[in-house]
Amino acid sequence: MMFFLYNFFVALFLNECNGAPGGIFGGGGSGKRSLKEFNVDDFKYSGDPVTFACVTMEDQHGFDFFKSENGSMPTNLTEQLDNGRSLSLFFHGVGNIVSFKYGLLFGFAQEWFSESENNICVVSYAYTTKLSIGLQFISNLNKMVTTKRLEFVARLARDVVLGVRQKCLATPERQCLRHLSQVDVSGFSFGAHVAGRTCEYLEDKTGEKVRMLLALDPSKTPLFMRKPSKTIKKGHADYVQVIHTSIVGISDPIGDTDIFVKYTAESLSETFNDKHSLAFYIHVATATKRLYLLGEENGNGTLVRRGRNAEYPEPKSNECLVGIYGKRIEGNVGREFVVSLKNRTDLFQQSLDRYHNHWIFFER
Repeated sequence: MMFFLYNFFVALFLNECNGAPGGIFGGGGSGKRSLKEFNVDDFKYSGDPVTFACVTMEDQHGFDFFKSENGSMPTNLTEQLDNGRSLSLFFHGVGNIVSFKYGLLFGFAQEWFSESENNICVVSYAYTTKLSIGLQFISNLNKMVTTKRLEFVARLARDVVLGVRQKCLATPERQCLRHLSQVDVSGFSFGAHVAGRTCEYLEDKTGEKVRMLLALDPSKTPLFMRKPSKTIKKGHADYVQVIHTSIVGISDPIGDTDIFVKYTAESLSETFNDKHSLAFYIHVATATKRLYLLGEENGNGTLVRRGRNAEYPEPKSNECLVGIYGKRIEGNVGREFVVSLKNRTDLFQQSLDRYHNHWIFFER
């Protein structure tokens, strides 16, 4: 038992402290909606900045960084995003800080930009930009909830989207971001909770829903940590898809559609690290259209490695398209689907190619 617990916490700290995907001390508890607890628009927050690392042009050679200062909207971000394209926001794990202009993460975002034809922004929101370990790390992660930094980041992201939309509505003669159906929001681990809260705030403010909320193995909270009120639930977007890959993440079905991924880890540490990280790699593979994944009800699902710009296969009645390009199908609401990577790991890794590399989490 002691060996099990040791590996459990080692894997956790490797995930969050060193910049790999998020860990279990993140959220996902139940409770009333945050707007009934306090008015987020009256909330004042002072702390480390939030950074938006964006791709908005085909010939871009590195991330453009936009940083909030003193809780304010990042300067020039809405102008950069008001370029006629739709928008994809991605919140990564709570320990990741994007500060590296080039590299694997930028390459992924650039491919996602090209395939989706959306502007792409990766959001860094850690409680502190200083590296923390052990009890200090746990304390900082807990403060993401107790200081309501989670809500602050979600409000800031909401205001960015609304700022771009407002600029568009002021110029009716051109193509731009007019409706929240042109927005999708995704998040990995703790970032899935920030993504869900962002979608909630957008709907509360406008009465509109974003096209999709994609929650990638959303982290769950142990009993001794403060839990945020419910962040991911049906109705926060037109389509809420949740991908479950590990015991580090929430195991209960909480979306319109829930996909459970089967994968056999080779060691105990991989059970926590690799299986949790798998959700992010699935997003990388599917958002770039390097791989098409179909979840299957009571089956193993289908993996199709396809060339770029190819059309997605049409799901059958017992299937569902996995990932950010999935669409709401009324017949699939409330259903659970399975994707098995057993005996398919090589195909999955080959589709990722250079992105199957842990350094994609460490570039900072």
